[in-house]
Amino acid sequence: MEACKAIATFLADFCRRVNVNDVPAVEAGGCTSGKRKADYRIFVGKPSLEPHLKCLLKELLSASIAWTVPVAKCELVLSSRYVEVSLDRASAYRSLLDFIFGSTGGRRHGYTGGENVLIFVPHLDTSFTSVRTEQLAAFVSRCYTERCMGAVIYASKPFYTQGQLDSVSVVTCSGDCLRENDIVYAALRSKFYDEKDMNFDLRSYVMSEGHDVVGCDACLGKISIDSQAFVIASQLVHAVQSHCEPAPGIVLVVAPACKSLVVQQAGLLCQLAEKLQVLHLMHEGSVAPADRSFDDYWQQRKAFVTKAFHRPQAFCSPEDLTCAVNMLVATEVAYEFLSSKQNVKMKLAERLSHAEKGHYFCQYTLARIAAIVNKYESAVEEGVYPDLCSLPDVDCALLSEESEWLLWHRLCQCWQVLGEPMPVRLPGSTRVEVNAHSLLRALEGLCSEFSAYYSKVRVLLHPEPHLSATVCARVWLIKAVHKTVLCALKRFGLCALDRM
Repeated sequence: MEACKAIATFLADFCRRVNVNDVPAVEAGGCTSGKRKADYRIFVGKPSLEPHLKCLLKELLSASIAWTVPVAKCELVLSSRYVEVSLDRASAYRSLLDFIFGSTGGRRHGYTGGENVLIFVPHLDTSFTSVRTEQLAAFVSRCYTERCMGAVIYASKPFYTQGQLDSVSVVTCSGDCLRENDIVYAALRSKFYDEKDMNFDLRSYVMSEGHDVVGCDACLGKISIDSQAFVIASQLVHAVQSHCEPAPGIVLVVAPACKSLVVQQAGLLCQLAEKLQVLHLMHEGSVAPADRSFDDYWQQRKAFVTKAFHRPQAFCSPEDLTCAVNMLVATEVAYEFLSSKQNVKMKLAERLSHAEKGHYFCQYTLARIAAIVNKYESAVEEGVYPDLCSLPDVDCALLSEESEWLLWHRLCQCWQVLGEPMPVRLPGSTRVEVNAHSLLRALEGLCSEFSAYYSKVRVLLHPEPHLSATVCARVWLIKAVHKTVLCALKRFGLCALDRM
């Protein structure tokens, strides 16, 4: 994470000094038989770099001495024309743990917030596609909220999954927004309205006003005054005028791709009443089960998960068991509806007779870590282990297992995705993208890596004085995994289970 950026910055500066225009990229190193050959690789096969390779290796090592995470070794592999870079592991562990548990709590600097965001969801019904719309809107809302920005979702209808949404503010459109239709009145009085055809010439209007129409060419044309675009535009303007004080700095419409045309038209029609720049988060629909509704799907998954609990007595009460079951089903729903990239049609598998391992793995990881930490803390109270040392006193050099280093890389990947600014506007377009699928993929990779670590390495070693420092280092490492998984799940509105 930090080391990768430092290497990339060094390469850019080095290439500038030796007059090489093509700066090589920093790639992640590969693994062989569960062992990482190198942490990063740099392809140096371009002829322009060849005369400078010896100098590059020497300067990279010397420059990294001042970095938070220095380079321990770098060597040129002639057969592949790659420079393989290995980091100083103790420094890398120290840097990552300080980042996760430090004053920023794993948060990136630079998010000052202060801007209001309106997320508008105009098309809702009881379909699986609408559930995906709701999940994406809620995900975006949490992304903004985590960056100290005020975010509110304004929807044409109540969210179908409102009962499963946590920490998300949803306002439902009132009938007043259609009775007070300023957009239609403004269009009827405009010179761009054709009374004979009852059409509004959107192209001529936006051109005359000089509005930004980048990426909107396909939706420009004549629009019927009875078009759904006018209804959506009226709802959006009503939301801005009635529910946003001060006016939002960002207006984002979330809708399925099949509604793309009318939604973009509505965004431009808003200019008749409010000067807004409207962005769009469009997503593909779903190939849903034809014989069941989302309620059926939820209840059948709930029945399956309840039956899968072999030790329900581990929960203090039936209510606790019910809460755990609901959270597991909510975790599965998040994976089902958000693990595909938004421009990919969601093929909802009918997993009603078996569990998808990856969907529950993150919760199982949290429960497993909670059990280890609870066991350690109980042993501390009994005097078996000494108190957990403070973070500055952790001897990171004792994290010497290869599986621990693989965990470090997975942790870095998760925090890199968590730190990406969301949503990202696509070049030359009013469309944006979110990284929900990337975050779920990184989370699943981290949990799988932790499972491998758990099977190979004993965290709570025999309580001998010479092993206490190693136990403390490993407890801090798994606590870092726990906090990372928690932060990722929070982005999806999910809570942690401390038992399974």
